[in-house]
Amino acid sequence: MKQQHDLQSKASNHQDEKELGISMAPPQFKLTAGAEDTSGNAGGQRTSVEESVDSIAGGPQLEQVSNFGRMADEVVMAANKGDISGVMLSIEAIKHDQAEWNEFKTYFLSKKKIDLQTFLGGKLGNEMVVSLFRNLDADMSKIPAANVAALINESIAENNATAVMSLLIAYSSPKDIAAAYTATYPGQDMRTDLQAMCQKAPALKAFLENFYGDRRNHERVRVNSPAEATEARAIIARVYDVYGVDVNSQKVVDEVRKWTPDAPIELLKGVNTTAWTMSELRDLEFGLSKFAPIAGANRKNSIRASESQEVKTAGRLNHKLEKGSNENYRTKANVAGTYSPASQSFMILDGDPNLRNSGKTQKNAQGKEVKVQDGNRIVISHELAHGFMDYVLPEFRARMKLWARGKDYETKWDDIETPDGSTLMVRRVNSADEIPPTMVGLKNAGEDLAESVAMYFNNPMALKNGSAEYRKAIQFDDPQNGK
Repeated sequence: MKQQHDLQSKASNHQDEKELGISMAPPQFKLTAGAEDTSGNAGGQRTSVEESVDSIAGGPQLEQVSNFGRMADEVVMAANKGDISGVMLSIEAIKHDQAEWNEFKTYFLSKKKIDLQTFLGGKLGNEMVVSLFRNLDADMSKIPAANVAALINESIAENNATAVMSLLIAYSSPKDIAAAYTATYPGQDMRTDLQAMCQKAPALKAFLENFYGDRRNHERVRVNSPAEATEARAIIARVYDVYGVDVNSQKVVDEVRKWTPDAPIELLKGVNTTAWTMSELRDLEFGLSKFAPIAGANRKNSIRASESQEVKTAGRLNHKLEKGSNENYRTKANVAGTYSPASQSFMILDGDPNLRNSGKTQKNAQGKEVKVQDGNRIVISHELAHGFMDYVLPEFRARMKLWARGKDYETKWDDIETPDGSTLMVRRVNSADEIPPTMVGLKNAGEDLAESVAMYFNNPMALKNGSAEYRKAIQFDDPQNGK
């Protein structure tokens, strides 16, 4: 199984995670606590809405956001390879809203400085592209499903895979089209007819595997108003354009399933995308802003320019899988965030992020000091630190007396009750050492580094003086004393 770093409220076993990193110089830039900025609209994004965002009587509404920036780049890469199915799969994310299709063409022209049809015609052949645009430019919402089914049947007879794909994208509902096809041509089944055609058209086969599957090529965000919907689109665009991170939950789901290919199929199918909250998106952008000197376009001017960016994808999932002590897989539901260096992906999960609050307090309306609910920021900062900062881990371990002792010392564990009443498995420590700022950081040097970075950005005083967890932990003496 590929390595992942987990942030959880209670460890499931005592085994340390394997730490990555090679000996390199420390970062040659200053990590600054820049101002949070979620204002503005980066443009180039529309949404298809499952529920209206104009009415908030029923609580947050679900918004589906297409990332035009990513789509445009994917279209260019696929077209340069002559991959028509890749072009179609990228466009298929629109699923198909006529205004959104028109906006995507406008976006492509403004960002790539060339008309989309002209570009694709030059790469794929004009006749093929004319067929594609003829269908996608039509407003299929006004055409009965039976008529579209007839057009698909005609395209099958003509062995025109591009026409079939463009018609399916334009109408967007496989079930409606399949039902209309069977009703129009009794005794025939569209998927069967298409599968026969796929023998001669591999591009169509690749497209259909995606189109008929349970994949989601857009992000879902819970919003309370049209203004929040606009903000969500802008954040997703900026995260991609500024920091080089693709908010792409489906891609992360694919990666999670690859980590555990031998898991039972029902468990693999249970790992799915879920909807982002606005606070999670805001905190994602905030966390990435702290690593701006080595992310996105800035990276080429940093000492990390020769290395591939460590975090390229972010996703919102329900949970991940793990192997238990009996070597059987199970869902890991208490994890709030995970980073995978193998796939360069980071995810937010359904685990309670408030267990990871930084410890900061503020006065409420009654003047009482209450804990700041910033667990999302801690989770996100922590996991991003695993990616962006792991290259300094060897030097960090060597400089910290606690970790310089080696692995044997790192494997002594105790159950400790945290200030919020939960239980955490941690190592006993020698209080004479400079120990990590939180209990999670007591796990090993990699977790200590990630926690220290997270506290530096979110609660510097806790990093300097020790959090409540720190003070709880130092009651334990060196394991050799047996205390």
